Amino acid sequence: MKLRHAVSSPIRIMQASIALAWRQRWRLLIIQTVFMIASWGLLSPLAGTAVHAAVLLSGRPALTDVDIARFLLSPIGFLAGLVAASALIVIGVQQIAVIMAISHIERRSHHENLLGGVNFTFRRAPRLMVFAVLLLLRLLAICLPSLALAWWIVAPLLAAADINYYLAHQPPEAVRSALWLGLLALAVTSVLLNRLAAWLLAPALVLFGDIRPHHAFAQSAERTSGARLTLTLSLLLAGLAALAIGALIFILASETVRLAVVLAGTNLGAISIAVLTGSAVWLLASTAAGAALSGVLAAFMTRALLESETDAVSEAIAETSRPKALRSGRAWVAILLVLVAAAGATVSGLALFDATTHHDKVVVIGHRGAAGARPENTLAAFEQAILEGADWIEIDVQETADGEVVVIHDKDFMKLAGVPLQVHEAVMADIAKIDIGSWFSPAFADQRTPTLRETLEYARGRIKVLIELKHYGHAKQLEARVAEIVETARMVDQVAIMSLDPTSVARMKTLRPTLRVGLLAAVAAGDMAALDADFMAVRGALASTSFIRRARQVDKQVLVWTVNDPLSMSAMISRGVDGLITDEPGIARQVLAERAKMGASERLLLVAADLIGLPVVTKRYRDDSP
Repeated sequence: MKLRHAVSSPIRIMQASIALAWRQRWRLLIIQTVFMIASWGLLSPLAGTAVHAAVLLSGRPALTDVDIARFLLSPIGFLAGLVAASALIVIGVQQIAVIMAISHIERRSHHENLLGGVNFTFRRAPRLMVFAVLLLLRLLAICLPSLALAWWIVAPLLAAADINYYLAHQPPEAVRSALWLGLLALAVTSVLLNRLAAWLLAPALVLFGDIRPHHAFAQSAERTSGARLTLTLSLLLAGLAALAIGALIFILASETVRLAVVLAGTNLGAISIAVLTGSAVWLLASTAAGAALSGVLAAFMTRALLESETDAVSEAIAETSRPKALRSGRAWVAILLVLVAAAGATVSGLALFDATTHHDKVVVIGHRGAAGARPENTLAAFEQAILEGADWIEIDVQETADGEVVVIHDKDFMKLAGVPLQVHEAVMADIAKIDIGSWFSPAFADQRTPTLRETLEYARGRIKVLIELKHYGHAKQLEARVAEIVETARMVDQVAIMSLDPTSVARMKTLRPTLRVGLLAAVAAGDMAALDADFMAVRGALASTSFIRRARQVDKQVLVWTVNDPLSMSAMISRGVDGLITDEPGIARQVLAERAKMGASERLLLVAADLIGLPVVTKRYRDDSP
């Protein structure tokens, strides 16, 4: 049966759905909370296990950054990504299904039956999982061609200049590309909304009707054909409202926390209290918003279903949700929640205890010198890092056309000076003319790109140097030249070398086994501690206590980048990292000094703020990439 053409207007549909969701508000909050716990305690580990298993099948213990991109494009990687994405969709479909089932039971029996809805839905979980996978494949079929077109738009820009230039300056060509991408996104969104409106009844048909998942999409499209525009507009309205509410909640909470942190300075106790309070408000508000969105969507789908179904659906639900059928379901749900809560409490408790017993033996590493106070990768930045008490400076090196090794992060000089000169095509005579300090302040107009030789000479006996080998597809003898320069400068014991490219790390270790060589990673899958490197330099999100523990067991140090605010620094120290790579080495020194005066209870408060806290951004940096 098709939906009636005289279906209500989008505004009236949403008003009726919101009214129903409001009547069910406490029930929706319970369901939202349960599914959040289930997502954290069940589906996330399952998805993670699938990804790690796929990584092991690749023949390597772990993959990082560029290798992950290559891996995800392989058949095994695509399958792993499909499993992870399916898990997320499954839990969303299951949650909506539970709410719809409860609504139908209430409509039939005129009383709430929360466990009845859960029991009814989970008995149909296998078919809902199949439906979720089919839904994901259909969404991919729509989105993948658009992603290919987006890459066709962006690729010429990335080939012409370093991405950090576009992010920092937003030149006209970048703005034009952004506009084209915006139009593309708008077109894809329109198609997605139309398809989602067409498939609106599909979950209900799978859940309540005797319809196989792969047939549900076509039947839903047929039944909704008479009201497609109304349904599309209604979904758009709901989506925009959800985005607006979610963004507002996050902005208000994060800005409140940011202001409190700014006022607290480096007072870690005050910072942790501010973050905990703001995070609690954000968590409660987000849970309520999520419950409202799922409730409105379920009510909306229920209303649409009632336009095309008879009371036979409610009869089927009532029959399978009688008290007798609920006893075992209730027991299993209770046992499951207890086990998840116990596991979470145990893991969190061990993490908290472990974090309060760490000794703060951490080295401070100035990111590109002290890039928060001076122009990056300049002698002025290196001097500032020394003045602020850094133990090391981190620098980036590349080869020039005449075989020199220079200290620069980007593949060109667009971001630093607006000069479209590629490093691998330049000679030192040209590079020496480029002012790389004025962008920061006229006071640094005299700053020029230093060579690695100059930097090591400047640093010898004053500060140690962490050298990152930058590869943009043009390096020829970078590892050999860097090794030779380090040995000539007599700084083998004062230098460490790292790279994002595992091949470069292996090459350097083969060339100079006596040098300390580490692997740099922004993203990773698998056991990164098992990779052949002397140390790991990772993004903060990868620096979990379990990873740090595994690395320590095999005598590998863990450095973390780029941490610039006091709470993030303290959080990384509590997790047990060996070094902080930061644009603000002076703040890192203050944090270490304040932590030295803290007791276990105060440190426990800091760890709690780290575990559930909102991200704190107190200052915007031009570039926080490694």
